[in-house]
Amino acid sequence: VRAHRGAIELKSQPQKGTTFRIFLPSTNRRFTRQPTLATDVENWHGEGTILIVDDEAGVRESLRLILEDSFALSLAETGEEALTIAERRRPDAVLLDVVMPGIDGLETLERMHARYPEVPIIMVTATRTVKTAVTAIKLGAYDYVQKPFEMDELRILLANATRTAKLEREVDE
Repeated sequence: VRAHRGAIELKSQPQKGTTFRIFLPSTNRRFTRQPTLATDVENWHGEGTILIVDDEAGVRESLRLILEDSFALSLAETGEEALTIAERRRPDAVLLDVVMPGIDGLETLERMHARYPEVPIIMVTATRTVKTAVTAIKLGAYDYVQKPFEMDELRILLANATRTAKLEREVDE
């Protein structure tokens, strides 16, 4: 797969099985799509890695389709899965749904921000309340956006977040 400049995506879920997807480019140009987890990231030339966390498969898939040409992507269905992915491969930014089963978005935000304060976390919700927005910002959220959102605005927000994170890492080094 590496010799062909492709990638392998592996997703395993308890009680559901394991899915492997192999991506091979159809031209000689370097492969730019970034599948989740098991991927050779040495050749990635995007603007950064985004972790998308949403319990709705349709939302995750829509965001993946919209953002995959500009960013390397990892996808998580739960807060627990997001924390595991972030531990394996720290993202440059996170899109995190507020309302999720298990640990909700605010608790995930709190845990992730405590472990990785340099990673911008953008909260995403369909039900925006001032109280939730204020709580999210106090817990360290980079920004707070409401569904449905303008895709161009989201791309710009993510580009700014990943650039800011990279600049902060460079200053710290």
